[in-house]
Amino acid sequence: MLVLEIAVVLLAISASAFGVFLHFWSKRKIADLEADILKLQEKGVNVQMDSLLKTAKTPEQKEA
Repeated sequence: MLVLEIAVVLLAISASAFGVFLHFWSKRKIADLEADILKLQEKGVNVQMDSLLKTAKTPEQKEA
């Protein structure tokens, strides 16, 4: 029974860590997308940043 409890705790910890990792990974990808859009705009390509980022951002990021 103790082994099962330890396994459940380890699974919960790893799931939480993975969630935090995905959160920061998504923030980094959005920052990369914003940088790429700015580079394109500097070269004269007409890119609407708001329309692209609206679909890329999650609801939590829209509120922040």
